[in-house]
Amino acid sequence: MQLSPRCPLSRLLSLLTMLASLWPFALGISNPCWAENPHPELTADKLFDPAHLVNVEIELSRDDWNTLRQQTRALALSLGKTPVESPFRYFPGNVTVDGVLIRNVGIRKKGFLGSLSQSRPSLKIKFGEFQQQHPIAGLDRLTLNNNRQDRSLASQYLCYRFFNETGTVACRCNHAKVTVNGEYLGIYSHVEAIKAPFLENRFDDASGDLYEGTVADLWPDSFQRFELKTSQSSHAPLAQLADLLAQEQLDLQAIGKLLDLPAFIKFWATESLLGFWDGYTNNQNNFFVYRNPANSKLYFLPWGLDCAFTNAMPLPPFFIRPKSVYCRSLLANRLYRVPAIQQQYRETLVSLLQDHWQESKWNAEIDRLEAHLENNLHPSQRDFSKNLERVRQFVAGRRKVIQKELAEWPLEIAKGPREPLYFKPLGQATATFTTKWYAKEPEDPLHTGQLKLNLSLDGQAVQFKDRQLGIHARLGDRDSAGNKSATLVITGKRASDDKQIILAASLPVTEFRPATGNRSLVQGYYVAGNTQGLLALFFRPQTEIVAGHIQLEQASTEAGAPVSGTIELQILKMAGGKVRKFARDLVLRKTKE
Repeated sequence: MQLSPRCPLSRLLSLLTMLASLWPFALGISNPCWAENPHPELTADKLFDPAHLVNVEIELSRDDWNTLRQQTRALALSLGKTPVESPFRYFPGNVTVDGVLIRNVGIRKKGFLGSLSQSRPSLKIKFGEFQQQHPIAGLDRLTLNNNRQDRSLASQYLCYRFFNETGTVACRCNHAKVTVNGEYLGIYSHVEAIKAPFLENRFDDASGDLYEGTVADLWPDSFQRFELKTSQSSHAPLAQLADLLAQEQLDLQAIGKLLDLPAFIKFWATESLLGFWDGYTNNQNNFFVYRNPANSKLYFLPWGLDCAFTNAMPLPPFFIRPKSVYCRSLLANRLYRVPAIQQQYRETLVSLLQDHWQESKWNAEIDRLEAHLENNLHPSQRDFSKNLERVRQFVAGRRKVIQKELAEWPLEIAKGPREPLYFKPLGQATATFTTKWYAKEPEDPLHTGQLKLNLSLDGQAVQFKDRQLGIHARLGDRDSAGNKSATLVITGKRASDDKQIILAASLPVTEFRPATGNRSLVQGYYVAGNTQGLLALFFRPQTEIVAGHIQLEQASTEAGAPVSGTIELQILKMAGGKVRKFARDLVLRKTKE
């Protein structure tokens, strides 16, 4: 049937078609989905304008959001000799960026340890995860960092800006207002991802090898920890540099063919000047390395800059000395002991201080930032101004700190470079169990519950004495954030030597519930030996780290309630972290005049 233009049904269909095309504009959305070509209102330059506060509204199913928020990682499982697969996965959803709706994007949690949060997680939004689309020219995703470790909300923005202004290749960064399913999560740092669009923009070629360094360094036996970020990449360029750095006497000419030395020295001096304790040169962390196809040289790129503007760190040795030259990483430590590099470093640092460290400019930008953000804070960010004042104080005092050490040049670096920390697998345990919840530790933990346990250490199965193996569940210690934990404790007597064995694994009380197909991450400890009395004082028990997953079939924190399920654990030992020295390294001391 063909409808006449004058037919009421035809007019109705035309009206509905017109309304359907206009509904996004009625809602203030300029386009419901920009799939093939970039939206004219969205450009990378606009989205990273420091004066622009990006408005990001995310929608995904409530169940997916709850699963995403609760995904986490264990330090011991994340730091092996080689990179491990991310525990985070993408969930489908929609995102509205400055009023432009982009459908069917991938949304996932991000972060290593310090930035992990269930209430305000850091997020990645990947436009092309579930369908081919290019809504923003020059960007293929959004990276939103929650600033959990930076109460000033300023560290990432100010540091990336300073790196870029002083000539080191670095991301762009500004801030965003983030809302998920109608809940406002506050101010996030909006950081440019180090992916193909970034590399194309900065190096004019994205085909080179890209590596991410997370607690990684260039030792011949540990460079495999660098994560390959492109499918065609290999560790070969890093292996070549690692071999050169392992030599007793450095060959600067050979190193210079692999590494852009002036660029690295500027990167190194900038990390030191900014007080960025958690970067490559001080902590072997938070950086990328790119092999530029134009000259086949390696370039270090800063990342994760939320721990700057400080003279101390939350890890031993706590105080950073010296402050003007960070040298705990292999490359920085070995290069600093070469007089020519030492002089070049000093000249670079002096240039940064004289030409770019302008206190009035810093203060003007900090004041602008405070006014820019103060009316959009989340309740958890109300201490923003107080912590921003700490940044002002650092900026005001940094010149004096650096000049004092420059006057004492050359500074003595007594210690050699540090090996990266990692966790070495010792064994594994799997168990199927039935027990109950105890209000306090049971009097006889060897005879509680029922379980089938398979435990192996160093490739050998561990046998237990007959009827000397028990399991119970109870409250454990609070975690670092003060949250209560539920702990499953396995206690037994080893048949070979009658030593007491304890396996304890904890998870947040909020996750202690029957599973619906999902496993929960657990972390804890393994102890072999007496833990109380004089024997424990004179014969310290073997203590190792435990991490793995649990799937609960029954779970409740009511006294006497049944608890059952299965658990898989790895037993791991912390390794690395040692300081090495090279026989021919020059030990620099202050020269007497």
